[in-house]
Amino acid sequence: MKITERTGRLPILATKRLILRDIRVEDISDAYLAWINDPETTKHLEIRHRKHSREDAEAFIKSRLEDIENVKHFGIYDQDGTRLVGNISANINHLHKSADISYIIGHPGAQGKGYATEAIHAIVYYLFRHAGIGHVWAGYYAGNKASARVLEKNGFTVQARIRKKLINHKGEREDHIIAAILPEEFQPNASLLGGE
Repeated sequence: MKITERTGRLPILATKRLILRDIRVEDISDAYLAWINDPETTKHLEIRHRKHSREDAEAFIKSRLEDIENVKHFGIYDQDGTRLVGNISANINHLHKSADISYIIGHPGAQGKGYATEAIHAIVYYLFRHAGIGHVWAGYYAGNKASARVLEKNGFTVQARIRKKLINHKGEREDHIIAAILPEEFQPNASLLGGE
């Protein structure tokens, strides 16, 4: 994976097929707004609880860009870095050198291509090898089988099942699953990361 460090900005992470970089306000297209407001796309995410306007999305992106020390919020781009298809965030706890990640591949033309697996692999590699993080975790709804699969492919193991903690998109109570990975468990995969 190629990592381009930039002073005062997020680095650019280039994997085999993807570019992870900061989302610019001009990247907030009608397509982006459509998928962050699509009930099917967001059914396992907390963003589903309200409609997001362009102004909301722009304010959110600007707030993320202002706090890159604590939040690494990357846009996920395909097509040589030209099309925004999702995002992935790492919320950093500096006291414990840990991070929790969240992610979405929202663009309908990008779903089912393994992009989530590749983006997670990239951010975990970056957090462990370049950001000094010693523990990465992610939480997901028990019914979100896609998240379970992509985390498992990246070496995460289930650490906890918090019974009936969440209310899912159907209004039913559902377990909250916590999965995590440590640096010594992470196996970089060149077929996802590409070359340096």
